[in-house]
Amino acid sequence: GIKVELQGDDMYITGAQPKAGIVDSHNDHRIAMVGGLMNLFCHEEIKIEGKSSVKKSYPEFIADLGILEKNTEKK
Repeated sequence: GIKVELQGDDMYITGAQPKAGIVDSHNDHRIAMVGGLMNLFCHEEIKIEGKSSVKKSYPEFIADLGILEKNTEKK
């Protein structure tokens, strides 16, 4: 139920509550980061394949995401 649209360099994500699954980032740091953020709002785990790609633009992303996860109540 989640729709992802690419328009030029912009990505628009709309839709429903994220569900458990696998996000293949195709080694694209942007997709890996979006998958990680979706995991904050998912009741079950979302596995991110290629998560190390975030080192390209935000090397601390995984650690910072862990801090957010500890401080975010999943709804």
